[in-house]
Amino acid sequence: MAVPLMAIAQGGMKALQGVADYQNAKQKAKALKQNAEAKRLEAKDTRVAGYQQGDKQRERGEQFKGSQRAQLGASGVDINSGTAGQIQEDTARLSEYDARVIENNALRQAWGLESDAAMLEYEAKAVKKQAKISAFSSILGVASSAGQGYQDWQQSKVPQSTSFGSTPNADFGNRYMPR
Repeated sequence: MAVPLMAIAQGGMKALQGVADYQNAKQKAKALKQNAEAKRLEAKDTRVAGYQQGDKQRERGEQFKGSQRAQLGASGVDINSGTAGQIQEDTARLSEYDARVIENNALRQAWGLESDAAMLEYEAKAVKKQAKISAFSSILGVASSAGQGYQDWQQSKVPQSTSFGSTPNADFGNRYMPR
């Protein structure tokens, strides 16, 4: 009797499925890493944009402070002392506060994107690790199936044992043993 072809075919199919699963996992991990890199670039752009918007807010604050000085000067008030000076200091302080809030919000958003990138990279590592475990399990399964198929084949070659009474020499003891 030949080695069962079904066991060989099933082992081969398991091996091919294991290889396909491993390749798919590698592709998924690669895509996750690319997405992580995109998130990191987006975080960098967000930080840069935040600083640029903060600088624009400072410029708007300076422009507003300049218009305040012009209006106060036109009304004949000393623009460098008293209430007029205090108004300009408050305008500068609030403008700087607004600029820092803009920058801080951008930094927080960038931090969130960096966190997303780190999670994607972690997921990529986990996918690759799981693929390796799965491939190894598949190899063990194929080896186990092959071993079981071989064992079944070997057992099929050995004649099945029968009870002692049904063998041709079952009465040997009765004929040749002294009584």
